[in-house]
Amino acid sequence: MYVTYIEEADKRKAIVYVDGGESFPLYKGEIKRYGIREQNELSDDEYGHIIRDILIKRAKERAMHILKGADKTERQIREKLERGRYPSLVIDEVIKFLLKYEYINDYDYSVSYIKTYSKSQSERLMREKLLQRGVDRDIIVTAMEDAMKEADYDCQSIIADILRRKKYNNDTADIKEKNRMVSHLLRKGFMYEDILASMREM
Repeated sequence: MYVTYIEEADKRKAIVYVDGGESFPLYKGEIKRYGIREQNELSDDEYGHIIRDILIKRAKERAMHILKGADKTERQIREKLERGRYPSLVIDEVIKFLLKYEYINDYDYSVSYIKTYSKSQSERLMREKLLQRGVDRDIIVTAMEDAMKEADYDCQSIIADILRRKKYNNDTADIKEKNRMVSHLLRKGFMYEDILASMREM
């Protein structure tokens, strides 16, 4: 393969582009060590060594650093590594490693998310949030069923709890305050009919 372009990323790193549309990040010292130059050939052996001994190891370290901060879904890790300009081959290997040792698990992530937010978000909003994080629909359905049984989820009770935490009083609230509260609950994904029912019962 041929090196088509080398783009400076910062003072220490650069992005190497090769024919076929692939690219990968290297430190400038590594680029110099391998004699990588624009319009020069990069042998399969050299490329394999870079992938195997540098990029996969570095991408694993990057993924583990990301997971130290908080749990992530598979897609979230993929997206962060893609932004780091790691090749798809490298990302696939890192994901296999993370799945094998259960550093990532979309089902466990979903159950944890649902348990955490089931007291403040609707089922619909939680599903949307998990979909945005790249969790498969079938995994979300299973996780929702399992987590909801344990949490004893009741939509109107959740709305009532939120209204109490906001110190909302349906008898004294004026139309402006009622509309503001309804809008707040709609943004959390609750249905309009459930909101009005909970307000009336207070």
